[in-house]
Amino acid sequence: MALGDSLRYTSALSVGLEVVFVVITGVVTVIKLINGSIRMPRLQPPDGASFLKLFTTVPVLVTAYICHHNVHPIENELKNPT
Repeated sequence: MALGDSLRYTSALSVGLEVVFVVITGVVTVIKLINGSIRMPRLQPPDGASFLKLFTTVPVLVTAYICHHNVHPIENELKNPT
């Protein structure tokens, strides 16, 4: 059995679950639009203290970007150790 064959069913399952998620999200959105229960999103935080929370999320985002950016060089080093 080739590698592509072994992942065929899990890939089909993931695509199927994604379609189910999109359908459920669409139905909920349409229902909320009909009821008029969707509010306009806030563009600014209600208080100034929330602005300080931005400084706790920036390091997490920067670390995630750096780690995802360096995945391929690390993977190549692990495959071909010299």
